[in-house]
Parts: sequence; structure tokens; C-alpha cells
Amino acid sequence: MGGRIWAESAVGNGSVFSLVVPFEVWPGATLRAVIPVDTGPEPALPALRILLAEDSPDNCIITVAYLEGTPYRVEIADYRGHRL
Repeated sequence: MGGRIWAESAVGNGSVFSLVVPFEVWPGATLRAVIPVDTGPEPALPALRILLAEDSPDNCIITVAYLEGTPYRVEIADYRGHRL
């Protein structure tokens, strides 16, 4: 599509991911900027069940720790086909 994608990252400051794609603007099109506004508190997360298929024990620990404190219930399946 003739575009460009890149990431900028700084330790302790986070990362910014960018994407630029040159789209054609059709004649007569109205351009407007959409700026998100604060709409109040975020809605509650649904209580979902997650089946994690990951063969790295370290990645399993990281994923479960990341989802701690959320309503998600994680079940881990190892690559041999049985649940841990």
C-alpha cells in the first residue's frame, strides 16, 4: 500500500507504534478529525474464560500475572494436549 510502520520505545517511558498509509481523498469528501473525549468510567470487563496454548512456562507465568486482578479465568494447555 506504499505506507510505513514503525515503533519508538524508551525504557521506562513506554512505546509508540505508528502507521502511515497514503490514501486517496475522493473529490467532495469531508475530512474531520476525531478526538476521543472522556466518556466517564470504563465499562466493566466481561468475565471471560481464556484457554492459553503456550509451550513456554515463562510466558504462561507472565500471561497469568498480567491478567491477575481481571475477571478473566485462564486455563493453560501444554503442547502435548493436556491441561496443566
